[in-house]
Amino acid sequence: MADAKLTALTAASALAGADLFYVSQSAASRKATGTQLLALVGTTYVPLAGGTMTGALTIASGTLTASAPGLNITQTWNAVGTRFDGAVVNVTNTTSAAGSFIQTWQLAGVNKVAVNKTGGLEVYQLATDASNYERLTLTGVAGTSVNIVAETLGTGGDNLDIVLTPAGNGSVVFPNSTYINSTGFGVLSGIKCGVESSLNYYASGLRIFSVGEVAWTNTTSVNAAVDTALMRNAAGVVEVNNGTAGTYRDLKLRNLIQTEYTELTEMTAPAAPATNSVRIYAEDNGAGKTRLMALFATGAAQQISIEP
Repeated sequence: MADAKLTALTAASALAGADLFYVSQSAASRKATGTQLLALVGTTYVPLAGGTMTGALTIASGTLTASAPGLNITQTWNAVGTRFDGAVVNVTNTTSAAGSFIQTWQLAGVNKVAVNKTGGLEVYQLATDASNYERLTLTGVAGTSVNIVAETLGTGGDNLDIVLTPAGNGSVVFPNSTYINSTGFGVLSGIKCGVESSLNYYASGLRIFSVGEVAWTNTTSVNAAVDTALMRNAAGVVEVNNGTAGTYRDLKLRNLIQTEYTELTEMTAPAAPATNSVRIYAEDNGAGKTRLMALFATGAAQQISIEP
């Protein structure tokens, strides 16, 4: 029979699994069924257009000396009313360990960025394994808050700061005209922040709860001991202390303008003040009466007035 061109043959109808195809195998002519070809394509090759994979895909790019992304997705989105997704990972979580991740990005087998199964985003500074790490976690509580959390475990540091660093003269800006910048901390209308709930938000300004304080240390370390603080003493009373309630310290002013009285409590006579100074105090006169005294730098004390 004379050879026939492929184009001269009658077109086939819909193919069936038992239909035969010509193949060359091991340098010999062989026949293969459509079922055999489907098995080969279905387990070895990914369709160029569409299709669904039923197993895991591993891309082993090997050692590279030039950039060659293992996965490169290009799309053109062109519909105003359509919400697009560039890539989707859809997990059905029937049951899994608490530390399960929807997706992870690793360097040398160690997590750098991960999304956990509850939707939290975790960025790792240090990650040896699931029991030893330092990470920043972005989480949320439905209907309550979104949270920026520094987390550490095992060999991770015990104390981790959260540092917000704007560029140049930029500020860290919060809603309601609250800000932190290079000149300090300002509150114009409201803020909610603090440690162990000692601070909370207020309609205008900053509210400190009764157990809170405004405190200073003598170094720039955040963990240094407090040596000076402003604290609530009682309703309508503010005290200056060393960070411990009732351990009073000094308040130095250029001038004091009062619209009400000055009240002094009896005390033991203080030491003499520095040159060109005088100390005013109240003491018992030794007979049960309170007297007002002035103590000068020479150590001489003069009675100003005494209880009638």
